[in-house]
Amino acid sequence: MEHFIKLVAGDWSGDGHCQTTVKTFKSNVPAEELRAAYRAAVNLVGVDLDDICMEYEDGTYCGIKEDTIRQINGHIPNQFEDFEGGSISITPDDFFSLWIAFAKYGNHDIVLEEINGDVIDIGGYGLYPY
Repeated sequence: MEHFIKLVAGDWSGDGHCQTTVKTFKSNVPAEELRAAYRAAVNLVGVDLDDICMEYEDGTYCGIKEDTIRQINGHIPNQFEDFEGGSISITPDDFFSLWIAFAKYGNHDIVLEEINGDVIDIGGYGLYPY
């Protein structure tokens, strides 16, 4: 069965600066299994992406070592070429790639395919007065 799942990076709650990136994926597992696979990888690796990029405008890797990313077969940004410790910048695409790599590490049978559909702006700007 196919499942369509939206992953949201950024201020998903809408209580901050309200900037997010949303990507939709076709998946062979439902959202609950995808979340469980991510959590399983966190337990295996000992690193949780929920602990990075948490503060306003803090788009950095903090404490995730290159060998950890290699362990999960994750996307390693070019910035690692000059990485000598501390933290490095991370893009939203990097973050998505890492999260997906974690999920696939937690369940090797997961298949995700990004779907880029058309967007229709239906108006309603004034609906959000905050």
